[in-house]
Amino acid sequence: GIVRFITDELKMYGAGSYVLSFKAKANEAGQFRTRGYYDSETVASNVFQTHTSDITTSWNTYTLTLEITEDILKGDIIFFKLDSGEKVFDRIYFTDIALTKK
Repeated sequence: GIVRFITDELKMYGAGSYVLSFKAKANEAGQFRTRGYYDSETVASNVFQTHTSDITTSWNTYTLTLEITEDILKGDIIFFKLDSGEKVFDRIYFTDIALTKK
């Protein structure tokens, strides 16, 4: 999977709704998941959002809304992870990853 740290961006722009968009494809059809995490001294890898999407062998664009609260912003590290979840793909590709505040 892919992990992208977004701590600096979120702390700069603050709480609110963010749009995460990207293109993805795999070597076979299935599902993948997107998870948002934050870590702090008291909580390790707390999941604040999970989304499961279908994926095919063709490039498709995916758009998700992440709700970032003040509590999440207290995290020392904030990141999202794109991965295959329970299914193991031989190959899964991601490109054009963007995060924009609404």
